[in-house]
Amino acid sequence: MDITRQPETGQRPSHLLKNAGFYLLLAFIALCYTALRFTYNPPFDSTFLQKIYDFTAPIPFGRRVLPALLAHPLVACGLSLVRADQILEVASTFLLLLGLYRVFALYVEDAWARVMSAGFAFVLPLVYLLHNPFPYFFPWDTPAMAFPVWAVYFLLRGWWGRALVLMAFATLNRESAILIPLLFGALYAERQPLAIILGLGLAFVTVYFAVSWLVSLTLA
Repeated sequence: MDITRQPETGQRPSHLLKNAGFYLLLAFIALCYTALRFTYNPPFDSTFLQKIYDFTAPIPFGRRVLPALLAHPLVACGLSLVRADQILEVASTFLLLLGLYRVFALYVEDAWARVMSAGFAFVLPLVYLLHNPFPYFFPWDTPAMAFPVWAVYFLLRGWWGRALVLMAFATLNRESAILIPLLFGALYAERQPLAIILGLGLAFVTVYFAVSWLVSLTLA
């Protein structure tokens, strides 16, 4: 049984143009949020971001390699490491808000989906900026929120292959990727045959441990 709201037909050709203003709004929100994070959330210490970039950060931080892998091409283009991390934070925040929009749009009217996803920007400061007992910037925090959101979207659409690929990248980012197979179980426990649940669940867990093992082997 399909639990999502079906999109209306005839909207695809002008979809990008129709949403250009909304995407610009999300990008502006992401830029402002990143500016606040880099103002009020300093690195753990003066060398921490460099250690992450050099793959020499202590465990468990050292196994969260995705931010460093993404930062290397930007630094190779001449950007400073801080600027590269800022760009990645803007992109991660934008993708987080866009993913929320995609999920909300499956259930509510498009206008409400836009309001709810953009409004999530008011929740982010509560998590990282206001009365935070551990107010440090870690480059994997925002992606760790974006990955499960997009995983939910892919799972709701039944795009298993995309969800498995996403699982691999989420594992490179942080150990919290293990939540994705749990999300799959929660979403489909009563909607798919047991064989499919077990098979896909095993595939998610296998990807998680395989990627984790490869990272550990590479950094050993």
